[in-house]
Amino acid sequence: MWGQYQNQVQSMYTFPYENKRIKEGVIPNPRISLKVHLQSGPVWIRFLVDSGADVTTLPFYPYAELVNFKKNPKEKITIGGIENKGVSGYPFSLNAELKGYKFSLRGYFINSLIEPLLGRLDIWKLFSLTFNNKKLRTEFTPIVG
Repeated sequence: MWGQYQNQVQSMYTFPYENKRIKEGVIPNPRISLKVHLQSGPVWIRFLVDSGADVTTLPFYPYAELVNFKKNPKEKITIGGIENKGVSGYPFSLNAELKGYKFSLRGYFINSLIEPLLGRLDIWKLFSLTFNNKKLRTEFTPIVG
């Protein structure tokens, strides 16, 4: 059952930082891979962990096509803070898995080519996140009970 604890819950899930080169130098790029369960089978999606994002976002292409998603104009909203102007978004709910920990993940398919962003909605109620700069990793600790 999604949203319930499946298997044995680990005390912590860790993900080493990746590096990103920008004009000013090299910075940590906290990314994780989530297994997302679709009708056609599971797919792995790499997300940038964005503690400043309210919601999780996925670009329409290719992700909406993978779930045969159809836009409903009545559900369209504008997600701010993306591309310095905001973009159109349409809600989704997907079954996701983090190293065996299964949960429902809500977010928005967006009209943008920006990389997948893992925001606070649903994640913050399930996990305590630590950006451990000493160990150069992102730590997800399940909140149980």
